[in-house]
This record gives sequence, structure tokens and C-alpha cells, in this order.
Amino acid sequence: MQTGIKRLRSIVDDMLDVSMIDNDLLKLNFQPIQLENLLEILKRDLSETVSRRKQTLEIKPFDGSDKWVYVDSARIMQAIRNILDNAVKYTPDGGRITVDGRILP
Repeated sequence: MQTGIKRLRSIVDDMLDVSMIDNDLLKLNFQPIQLENLLEILKRDLSETVSRRKQTLEIKPFDGSDKWVYVDSARIMQAIRNILDNAVKYTPDGGRITVDGRILP
């Protein structure tokens, strides 16, 4: 029940965000972060679920992941968390999830 409540809350929050974007009300708070740190935090947050499902979550280091970038850390974390949550949800038990990246011009 607790998991269902968390997922429902997340869906409602996402819908509110979309509404704010549509109405130009969403203000971004840009801060410097390193993507590798953010990805490690998310990996740690998902470790219990990944372990329970006997999955492997691999975060590959990539060029630029250690550089400082200016983003809204809460929003980028929310977006990547949604992607990783879906990856965990739709990867079969015992499966492997790999995160990789690259720098674009």
C-alpha cells in the first residue's frame, strides 16, 4: 500500500509539473552539479529494489560525467529517476540495466 501511495503521489506531482510548464509558471533553479554524483545517488536510492529483483544496475563512467554542469538538480534528478524507475519496472527479474552517456555539441 505504501508503494502504491508513493507512486500515485509521484504521478500527481508530475501532472502538476506539466500543468506549470504549460502555463509558464515553472521556474527552474540552476545549480552546478556533476552528473556522476547524481547518478550514484539514484543508484543508491534504487539499490534495495534492484537487489530484491536480482537485477544489476551499472552506471558506466563517460566523458563529461565528472564535469560541472548547470541544471535544475531537482528536475534533472526527477527526470532520470523516472527513467530508472521504468527501467527497473520493465526489466525482468535477474536482468541488467546499464546507464551510459556522451557529450553532445
